[in-house]
Amino acid sequence: MVDLLNQDKEYRCPLCQSLLDREKWIRITGQWEESKKQLMENKKLVESHKKALADAKKEKEKLQKSIEKEKKIAAKKAEVAGIAKGIQKEKGERERMSKLIQNQTKELQASNERIKRLEKQLKEGLTPQTAGLDYEKQVLKILSETFPEDRIEQTGKMGDVLQHVMVKEALVGKILYECKKTDKYSIGFIKEILRHQEVAKADYAVVVTHAQKKDKSRFFLEGNIIVIDPVGLLDLALFLRTALIDMHRLKLTKEEVKQKG
Repeated sequence: MVDLLNQDKEYRCPLCQSLLDREKWIRITGQWEESKKQLMENKKLVESHKKALADAKKEKEKLQKSIEKEKKIAAKKAEVAGIAKGIQKEKGERERMSKLIQNQTKELQASNERIKRLEKQLKEGLTPQTAGLDYEKQVLKILSETFPEDRIEQTGKMGDVLQHVMVKEALVGKILYECKKTDKYSIGFIKEILRHQEVAKADYAVVVTHAQKKDKSRFFLEGNIIVIDPVGLLDLALFLRTALIDMHRLKLTKEEVKQKG
């Protein structure tokens, strides 16, 4: 019925508007509608692609933001780790320096102790070489061990040590040693030992001391009194003893012995 009602209708081409017969128009319009449909689908597809592209772009931006955030987190962690490592390193350095300072402090304390000992030794008339020399006892011990044939005794108020030089049980002379454990020399040493020498009737009198007289060496004479550092004591004792024995063998008179001495 529709076809009958529209028998007088003009059928024009949808593209060029030319007149067409009905059958041709149906064919063309059918293709046109199909083409429009395809265009619409293509448009939808394009829109879909655009949307997908926009979504992908958003996803990319989101991913980039996430990556940047992760980078910042990683950088922060690295910074924290670096700081922690630096702190640990600094702590290790502090500990090393602390140990070094402790060792230096111990060495300093040891040095101070050594200085105190040396100052004490100097005050008592000792040197590192003679620090172990307890004057009276050591002089007695040294002479006794070196000259076992002689009679060595402590003399109390007459001096410190008196050596009786013996040759085949015969007394050939006496050597008096007076020990002064001090670092200051005094002329009183000489006056005192002269008194003791007279009492002991000693041929030689020796002051044994670390103290030095100004402008004098560690071995010098004050009149007939010999002053010597403890280091040279044994050599002097040997020399004096030999001199007494030689004079005894020469059978010198007491006056000659005194002059020889």
